[in-house]
Amino acid sequence: MSHSALAQLYASIVEESLGLVATIDADDDVVFKFPELGTLLISVQAEHDPEVFQMVLPNFLAPSDLGLDRERFLDAINRVNAQAKGAKVYYSDTTGRATAVVAAVLAAADTAPRREVIEAGIVRQVGMLRNAALLLVGACGALPGPQRDESMLLN
Repeated sequence: MSHSALAQLYASIVEESLGLVATIDADDDVVFKFPELGTLLISVQAEHDPEVFQMVLPNFLAPSDLGLDRERFLDAINRVNAQAKGAKVYYSDTTGRATAVVAAVLAAADTAPRREVIEAGIVRQVGMLRNAALLLVGACGALPGPQRDESMLLN
């Protein structure tokens, strides 16, 4: 399956299974806005590892959003990564923000996944990203300092 065909497949599944508008960006990644989370993207890698499905919640939270320093924020991220199922949170020194990623192998090596396999998991994968983001806000809230809440996720 070509890069653009796989992107089109993912976009149609987002629209049909999640009921959201999906666009395909210049890199052939599928971009869509999810209520309560903000902008998500599905990274399309048809030439290399088409069997790997990767959904990203990019740059969703910064330590400054929560009144934390970088060290305390990284501690909270480590707590989340030890606890979250399926999704992992990363911190970028370049952006100064956290990104959550869920990745799954959905087919045999060098084979594009079947539509029904993608459809069966997409809602759960969004849920894993949401859970990781909420766990991070909760972990930051457990640290001494100002009270935090889920509204920090909205972007």
